Amino acid sequence: NEILGELEKEFGNSPDNAAEMSIEELSKTLGAGYTPLGPVAQGHINRLLSTRLPGGFGLAAVRAHLGAERLLGPARVDGVLLVATTAAPPARLEGDAAATAWLNT
Repeated sequence: NEILGELEKEFGNSPDNAAEMSIEELSKTLGAGYTPLGPVAQGHINRLLSTRLPGGFGLAAVRAHLGAERLLGPARVDGVLLVATTAAPPARLEGDAAATAWLNT
């Protein structure tokens, strides 16, 4: 129920029978009109940035770095940030150089 609650927060309305649907079927149903990051994904990203990256190296710095160094557009940067939430450094990184090195991995 908790997972379904987060899915509903992220994607808006969920189908009534979501608990009985396969992951594949549910992803097709929920992902049909999804474009921006929702509040759940954004919350995970904000938590990552505020607890693991150095002070002053926030979302704007991450977007600027990945845009300039990796030539990624906004949607690709969002994808990188979502993956990054699953591979966060074990502790806060010290300095911008460490943060950019981690982003480049």
